[in-house]
Amino acid sequence: MEIWINPACSKCRSALSLLDAEGAGYTVRHYLEDPPGAEEFSEVLRRLGLEPWDVARLGEPVAAELGMESWPRDRPSRERWIEAMAAHPILIQRPIITADDGTAVVARSPEAVRSVLPAVPPACGESHTRLAVVSKTKSKGGQGTPATVALTQAKAEFTLHPYDHDPNAQAYGEEAADALGLPYERIFKTLVAETEAGLAVAVVPVAGKLDLKAFAAALKGKRAAMADAAKVERVTGYVVGGISPIGQRKRLPTVVDESALGFETIYFSAGRRGLQIETAPGNLIRIVQAVTAPIAKL
Repeated sequence: MEIWINPACSKCRSALSLLDAEGAGYTVRHYLEDPPGAEEFSEVLRRLGLEPWDVARLGEPVAAELGMESWPRDRPSRERWIEAMAAHPILIQRPIITADDGTAVVARSPEAVRSVLPAVPPACGESHTRLAVVSKTKSKGGQGTPATVALTQAKAEFTLHPYDHDPNAQAYGEEAADALGLPYERIFKTLVAETEAGLAVAVVPVAGKLDLKAFAAALKGKRAAMADAAKVERVTGYVVGGISPIGQRKRLPTVVDESALGFETIYFSAGRRGLQIETAPGNLIRIVQAVTAPIAKL
């Protein structure tokens, strides 16, 4: 199964979250990074029985890209639409899922997403079906969050570890460590702080606290303070408790506590609550271009 997305599209993010929740195995294709050509895009639309404007961002942006004075008065031909959207994939604003059997849907709703998930007959032989679940605990990539997409694109090996998240939990890192049976020193939490130069990311073991002074010094500054949670969510694109140091909406300067280098692999959030990534610390450092420093108080 393959899903085409534009990360800026809220429906795309919702479709990814639902696929994760259902345990579906899939690969992600970004319209902007790997845009479909006009012929491929036209064929997908044909299978969907849709016109190109059905999956486009309408209004002034599309009018400008297509050389129109306004929408919809000067609507151009279907061919012109396809050519323009292939040349400017930012215009494509709907997730398209293609199943292994070639079935394709525009994932506008949860029902549309579920319609292409494989159904497996239950052993009891009853007429109902259940959704097939693909294990993600040994995946090396491509399944679901901006963090896993970034790791896959960087050709970094990693393993996903799901666990049952308690909505009432407050200490998210400790919850993950307990659920996975790991020492607190090996699971790392992602914190965001305000520095003199702006927001920056700290990755420290859940066993300790962030030393703000040492963190600022690692970034060649003098002061740092924890950032507002709402601002952090807006800038990173993740929710508190599920903030990954990888795949953030805006790449921020990052400092990883040097204790990470003492492990062959470390764990950190995959970008949603209840899911951890295990990978070599070097992969994290390389992908986010982090520096290492003693920034944790253990």
